[in-house]
Amino acid sequence: MDPEFGRLVLPVRDEVRSLYGGVPKKLQGLEKRLGDLAEDYLKSKGEKDPDGNALCQKMAIEACLNHPGALPGLAARKFLLAVKFPASVGYDEPRLSKKLNIGFTHKGQLETLGKRLAGRELPDEAAVADFVRENYHPMLWYRSLDRAWEWFTVGSFEDDEDAVVPVIPPVPLFYRCALVALAIVLLMPGPLQRFHIAWIVSLAVLWFAVSMTGVNNPRYRYVFEPFCLIYLFVGAALLWRQIVRWFGILTGRTKGEAESSSAERPPAASASELNLLPSPSS
Repeated sequence: MDPEFGRLVLPVRDEVRSLYGGVPKKLQGLEKRLGDLAEDYLKSKGEKDPDGNALCQKMAIEACLNHPGALPGLAARKFLLAVKFPASVGYDEPRLSKKLNIGFTHKGQLETLGKRLAGRELPDEAAVADFVRENYHPMLWYRSLDRAWEWFTVGSFEDDEDAVVPVIPPVPLFYRCALVALAIVLLMPGPLQRFHIAWIVSLAVLWFAVSMTGVNNPRYRYVFEPFCLIYLFVGAALLWRQIVRWFGILTGRTKGEAESSSAERPPAASASELNLLPSPSS
């Protein structure tokens, strides 16, 4: 990395650390800011067609190659930063209208896609807001279901997506149990063990790629949660089957040892043999 550009980045790093306590959440805005900073730097160097994002990508690749051992921890911290926020907008107000209004007007696509999406002209943001208000309404039943799922998977969470996370949250209990279940599935012998190994490794690689390359977004975990739940049941079933098998072996061995001991014991003597019965002459 160019040392001169490094001197430009360091003040931004120090500002982010002082503002968020070393745990920034708005990584998408920070990424744009660094891209603009890189583009201005390239312009100052006389670049005719500066590409700040390409420079940032080059620096990111360089950092990954120089510190590969730090990548799993970085991916885990990015993932944990999002676990205290809901994975969906909940389809309730005011977030529903806010997200839809942003989506319609994002990146100047309103003029190109507005009529095709809405069936009528949407010339400005006020027209978009009217269209959203007329056609999109909260689904209370979904919000209840969504909140129940969030409580089940991550426990307490922040409704305000703009809230600042002061420290990196711990791994939620749901994911801890899922990791234990995954370990059980990987270690238990069986005809499907190879399949589970291949599938779990694929999920781990996908999780790592999403966490490393994507923005710090809670909804990225949503695709992994159903598989965590499935493997919770699979791991519990395999563990229960193994416990039953061990118990059967143990009880069978105990029963066999008792029968063997009984067979080796000499037969009990009869009463006449012990001279406990009177003789016929008496």
